[in-house]
Amino acid sequence: MAALPRSLEHLSALAIHDVSVLNVVFRSPDATYGVVLVHPIDPTSSSVEGQSSTSFVAVGEAVALLQAGMRVTVIGTWETVERFGRRLRVYGTIPLWPTTQSGMRALLGSGVISGLSPAFAVRIVDRFQASTLDVLATCPERLLEIEGVYPAAVEALSLFMHARQEVVNSLAVLCLWGVSASVATRIVLQYGRNACQIVQSTPYRVLEIEGLTFVQADGVASCVGVSGSAEIRITAGLIHVLEEAARQGHVCYPTELLLRAASALLDLPRELVVGHLSVVQQQGELVEEEGVWYLPRLRQAESGIESSVGVLVRAPLLESFMTGSVETLALTPLQDLAVKRALSYPLSVVTGLTGTGKTLVVGAVVRQARRIGLSVVLCAPSPKAAARVSQKTGLPALPVMRVLEHVAGHGYRRTQVRPIDADLVVMDEASYLGVEDAESFFHAVDPERTGVMLAGDDRLRMPCGPGDVLRDLIQSGLCPITRLDEVDRQAAQSSIVRLAHQISVGRLPEITEDWGENHHWRLGDDPAEIMAQLLTVIDELVAMGVVSRAGCQVLVPFRGGPLGSESVNRVLQAAAYPLPCRSLGPFRLGDRVIHLGDDYVRELCDGDIGRVCEVDEGYLYVSFEHRVVPFVASQLSRLELAYCLPIAKAQWSQFPCVILILHTSEARILCRDLVYGAMTRAEQQLVLMGSAHAYRIAAQASEAPFRYSGLFRRAMTRITL
Repeated sequence: MAALPRSLEHLSALAIHDVSVLNVVFRSPDATYGVVLVHPIDPTSSSVEGQSSTSFVAVGEAVALLQAGMRVTVIGTWETVERFGRRLRVYGTIPLWPTTQSGMRALLGSGVISGLSPAFAVRIVDRFQASTLDVLATCPERLLEIEGVYPAAVEALSLFMHARQEVVNSLAVLCLWGVSASVATRIVLQYGRNACQIVQSTPYRVLEIEGLTFVQADGVASCVGVSGSAEIRITAGLIHVLEEAARQGHVCYPTELLLRAASALLDLPRELVVGHLSVVQQQGELVEEEGVWYLPRLRQAESGIESSVGVLVRAPLLESFMTGSVETLALTPLQDLAVKRALSYPLSVVTGLTGTGKTLVVGAVVRQARRIGLSVVLCAPSPKAAARVSQKTGLPALPVMRVLEHVAGHGYRRTQVRPIDADLVVMDEASYLGVEDAESFFHAVDPERTGVMLAGDDRLRMPCGPGDVLRDLIQSGLCPITRLDEVDRQAAQSSIVRLAHQISVGRLPEITEDWGENHHWRLGDDPAEIMAQLLTVIDELVAMGVVSRAGCQVLVPFRGGPLGSESVNRVLQAAAYPLPCRSLGPFRLGDRVIHLGDDYVRELCDGDIGRVCEVDEGYLYVSFEHRVVPFVASQLSRLELAYCLPIAKAQWSQFPCVILILHTSEARILCRDLVYGAMTRAEQQLVLMGSAHAYRIAAQASEAPFRYSGLFRRAMTRITL
């Protein structure tokens, strides 16, 4: 690796100023260049070459998202352009601390400071009000004036306040190295004071940052001297291909597909990449097994599941569970069998299409187990799924993270050494269980004491991570599988359920434009016409009192294209909140948004939906179910508009009304499992829009996209011995 082009000693070449944005002079349509008029907040904090007391012009990509009223630190160099005069070319920006009391409460209580709860943040701001920032910066010991405040919390706050200058310095160095403004800002917000060290030693680690592309990481690596054929780059490319495959649901990837994708990504000869495979294997970066390649953590997850399940299925029948009779609601013979298996076998599975009574069985198992004196834990893969289970069964349900006692940055407290304290664990919505969560779950089950029942619809192929554990387990035949096939009376009354079942077996029912009992067709082939119809349909639903505007959720298969979620979201956003209105980046006050990826520090999960409740001083505040969370401009890649969602992002969720749009432009990914999954997200009303031919294609396509996995396949012989 070549020597770094610049270092901290060159910071004097940069101008660093705290400013307030007075006016946006120009912003390019794609937000890649902006011109703003700014004014120093504290003229004595930095020399501005004779201009410290006056406003000045700032330009560059880094100011493209700034708006009037924002307060930020700008980092750049002075230049003189004959046509425009003297101005500051900005390479990076960092938002200043909010000055409003609501902003300070939100920021301090957002989880960015370890050990500082939202309630504590409220007490701090209520105590010191407008002087809060001054107290935190100059005399944090005054926090001890507040009853119940511990010295450790004061120290954490003090470190947090003083760390900002180190973050500013790190951003400045990255900009001097040549890292682009947007990427540099995201790096320092991710890694803080360690940003420069990480970039210098392991530049491709920046791919950990949500939404950062390999091309952007390549640019960062080039800035610190990494050549195109360097081993570190080839290794990063191979790992990135497998990480992308994991995002698509694959646990492993065949050798040929890996080589083809890596060669294209790196723009290197195939032979050069082939020659490096043995290197990454020896280094332990990747694992090869029987012609497929794994990320080490995913092979470990598969192996862990195989081991834990192998021990569990060989455990003796749970004779103590068999006492007593099933005294519950009137169950069908299959439902009754599912309950008895759950109370008899160390591992059992109940599956079936929506409306066949899986939830009824789950409730019956839990109540019967408790009736005979067993301790039971009812859970689901995510907080959202757990809330649904609790609502449907009337029983308390926990997300798996809570059951395993997850601690941010430290993993799970419940392990093989300290297993789950229960006689029976019932997991509903198990179709969403990926291999990594499944490995942690089974690892925490004591087979000598605890039985497990999994319930889920194996036609819903939308696990939250790589793998398809429920389907793999069902296909393995390692434990009793009860497949419910009779729709219960109440569910059968819903035309949505009947329609979904018809689609699931490849039958497309008669299409009519009339409003049905619970569903309605509104078809057309022209994308522009469909988009116009969509606005009309939403207005009609609201006018009829069928559902509120907020209760309408649009679902599509794709992100891109004229009818992809990105395009539909822009149209619906403009209709809901037309400009001018308060905004930050692409988001406006009132927007419905979805969080991308898991953020354990701030207790946010992939797929959490919230609403923009405030835009203030460069911060976007989003209200989720459990609290308000602030985002700065460089963190906006963690959010997307959620008026329209890709079907895969609707996992775990139920909506009063679903509007499903299919079109023949998306024909290559259409399948009945995908459409079935979208339809079953609707609780009260389903509107089917788009092309009739697209629905016919989907009904005829029997399988969802294949997920490469080795789970149970190679271990079958070992487990059944």
